[in-house]
Amino acid sequence: LHLCDRRQRQMCIETAREIGLKKAIGARKNKILAQFLTEAAVLTSLGGIIGTITGIIFAEAINRISGVPVAISVPAAIIAIVFSMLIGIVFGFVPAVKAANMDPIVALRHE
Repeated sequence: LHLCDRRQRQMCIETAREIGLKKAIGARKNKILAQFLTEAAVLTSLGGIIGTITGIIFAEAINRISGVPVAISVPAAIIAIVFSMLIGIVFGFVPAVKAANMDPIVALRHE
């Protein structure tokens, strides 16, 4: 979870100039907030999907190697993906608010 939070903060720093430019041409706070939260949700959802697929592949491999029966629950897989998306939104909220509240002049000067 800490890694997710650090990545969101790094994303905010890396896009400071972009945020400054958007704010300078009139982007509203809610649009910048929506952009950051959407990006966080998409990235963590993709991570959840990749993790779920990897888990299914490993479960099938274990089944074939050892013969241990494996039952894969579709609702559990969906819950795992939704949970990963929620983590992205929760940990992306603070950096998104910081980005939306940045002063455009300071953001444009940011290196």
